Amino acid sequence: MLFSMFACAFVATLASAALARPTSPQTLNGTCQGYTIPLSVSSTGVNYSLPPFESNFDVVSLTVNVSSRDSATFNPFSGPLALSGNYTIAAELCTPTVKTGKEKTLLLTSHGLGYYHNYWNPPIDKQYNFVDFALSQGYSVFNYDRLDTGHSSSVDGYNEAQTSQQVAILAQLAQLLRTGQYTGSLGTPSNLILVGHSYGSFISHAVVAASSNSTTKHPLADGLILTGFSYNVTPGIFTAFDLRLASTQRPAEWGHLNSGHLTWADVSANVAVFFHGPNTNYDPAVANYTEAAKQTIAVGEMLNFPPDYIYYAPQFEGPVLVLNGAEDFGVCGGNCTNWVEPYAGKMFPRAKVVEVREQPGMGHAINFHYNATGAFGVMTGFLDKYIE
Repeated sequence: MLFSMFACAFVATLASAALARPTSPQTLNGTCQGYTIPLSVSSTGVNYSLPPFESNFDVVSLTVNVSSRDSATFNPFSGPLALSGNYTIAAELCTPTVKTGKEKTLLLTSHGLGYYHNYWNPPIDKQYNFVDFALSQGYSVFNYDRLDTGHSSSVDGYNEAQTSQQVAILAQLAQLLRTGQYTGSLGTPSNLILVGHSYGSFISHAVVAASSNSTTKHPLADGLILTGFSYNVTPGIFTAFDLRLASTQRPAEWGHLNSGHLTWADVSANVAVFFHGPNTNYDPAVANYTEAAKQTIAVGEMLNFPPDYIYYAPQFEGPVLVLNGAEDFGVCGGNCTNWVEPYAGKMFPRAKVVEVREQPGMGHAINFHYNATGAFGVMTGFLDKYIE
C-alpha cells in the first residue's frame, strides 16, 4: 500500500529534522495527548570497562567478540555500577473515540532498539499502526520514547543508557499510570497491560518479574504481551546488524553523541534483522521509512539484556501472550517454531494463561509487514478473551 502524502514528506525530511514530541495527527479512531514526564531514576547497572570506541574498526571488533563461537567468555563489564539521573520522558496517551468500557484497559507500549514511539504509532498507512488498531477495538494506549531515543533525554551510551535504568523508568511509568497520573480524562485505568516489542519486551518482562517474591499478583500489570521476544537470542543478530558509530553515519543528526551510540549500516542491514523476505511479505518503501526514522542503539543496553533469573515471575497471575513473526531472525534465528514454548510456561507458573503464537510471513518487526493487522488482531483478541 502506498504512503500518504504526509508520510512521504516525513521520510524525506526526517534525516535532517529534529524529532518532535509524540503526536498523532494521522490517528482517526481516537485522540492523543502528548506529555513530557520528569523522572528521577536510580538502579544498579554494570560498569562498561572497555576503552571507548575510536573508530568503526573498534565496533567491528566488538561484533566479532559477541558473535564468535566462544562469545560466552567475552565480558565487557567489570562489576556493578550505581546509576542515577533526572530525565524527561516524552509520551502520548491515546484514547478511543467510541467508548465501550474497554477504554479503561490501558496498554503501556515499549519499543525496541533502533526505534522510538513510532514503532507503535507510525505516520504511514494505517495498516501498520498498532495504536490506531487498538483504539478501533476500544482500548487506550500509552506510548513513550525510551530513555536516549526520540524526544526523551539523551544520555551517555556506555554507562547510563543501560537496561537497569530502562526497567526502572518503565516501572515508574507503570506506577504513575496505575494511580491515574498522566491519564487525562481516562482517569485511573481498571487494567494496565504491558506490551513490548523486542528490547521493549525484555524490559516489560523484567518489570513484571521484579516482584517475584510478592505474595500477590504484580501490582504494576494485569497482563503482559511480548512480541519479537525469546529466551535464546541468537548471536548472529549482531553480525547481521553490521553496526557502525552513529556519529559517522549521520554527522548532522548524531555528530554530538559519544561513541557509545551505534546504528546499523544501511537499509540492507535493517532488512536482514527486522524483515523477512521475499518482499512479498513487506513493502520496501516501509523498510525505507524505518531506515529514515531509525534511532541510535546504546552500547550499555545492547550488551546488557536482563539475565534469565530476572524473568522468573512465580507470583504473576495475569495472562501472558508471546507473539513472534514465524521467521524472526532477530530472536529466533529465522525459525520461531518451538523456540519459545519450552520456556515461557515455566517463567509464569501461576499465570492465568500463557500463549505462544507465531504469525506467518513475518520477521522481527511484525508491525511493518503486510500481515501486521493479523498480528494486531491476535493481540487485541487475546485481551478480549482474558481481560475482564
